[in-house]
Amino acid sequence: MSEQPILLWLRRDLRLSDLPPLLAAEGRQVLACIVLDPTLEASSGGHRLSFLYDSLRDIEDQLDGKLLVTPRRSSRRSRSQSTPRPCA
Repeated sequence: MSEQPILLWLRRDLRLSDLPPLLAAEGRQVLACIVLDPTLEASSGGHRLSFLYDSLRDIEDQLDGKLLVTPRRSSRRSRSQSTPRPCA
């Protein structure tokens, strides 16, 4: 039986090179997820958002496409309105 993949929940630290959970994976499959805060997106300028999205694309490439990017649900939105989306 193969080992279970590791779920890596990315928050603010988007550096994969020295992230302790990733280093501990030791060759196991890693599935990463980041929950984007709509408040952060709304209050950020174009350069910051561009840097964030470029970083997410880079992480997705490093993890062979195994990155789920999903918006955080606010209390005013229904569950069906929060749809996961690929990093584009």
